[in-house]
Amino acid sequence: MSVVDVGDQVEVAFTSAADATVSVTWIDPAGTPVTADTPVPESPTEPGRYVVTLLPTVAGVWEARFRATGAATAVERYFVRARSIDGPPPLATVGEVGELYGTMTPAQETLTAALLRRASEMLRGQFPDLAARVASGQLSADAPAMAVINMVLRVLRNPDGLRAETTGPFSRTYDTTVAAGLLVVSDSELALMTPGTAEAGALPVSVVIGRPGLASNTWGDSIEYQKGLRHGPWW
Repeated sequence: MSVVDVGDQVEVAFTSAADATVSVTWIDPAGTPVTADTPVPESPTEPGRYVVTLLPTVAGVWEARFRATGAATAVERYFVRARSIDGPPPLATVGEVGELYGTMTPAQETLTAALLRRASEMLRGQFPDLAARVASGQLSADAPAMAVINMVLRVLRNPDGLRAETTGPFSRTYDTTVAAGLLVVSDSELALMTPGTAEAGALPVSVVIGRPGLASNTWGDSIEYQKGLRHGPWW
């Protein structure tokens, strides 16, 4: 299945025996044939290849149903999903992702654009009032952008969903909730959307915790004194 925007032409190729008689029926998402049994000529340079250009006019899944007779008899179905070009734009750009990811190939840029669009839809679905909160100043406009950039970077850097790896004597295991190779709204992204809340397990930045054997009690006292904290028992 290919994905195109509504109004963009899509080229669909059918392969069969040379000198076959081939036709195509173009069916809209409601199941209604828009064109029926339209002849498809054989490529003059590639025998057995029959190419047709089709136009989806509404959003949804379209079907190109090919029928071959004569030199070969076959029926094959191809599907094209047309997406609406309406709606809000992505919350971040390919260039912003590239600033953190590094140089990308054209294929990676195309993938990034698709991931950004879907990540933005996911975040807007999670927070239906997102645009209103940004417009009112309750939420920084940079926060949604940072969230979707992080979501996309995880997929780009770990496209196969690797959850553990071993190199020599060293091994690493990733959080399975965010290392699936799929777009996921993590706790970090949720925290970006709810400013003023701390992630579970986070420590206030002004707290100093000493560990036995790492430093002397005197050093710990000095740090606490400098920060203006009340000195308590060393632990």
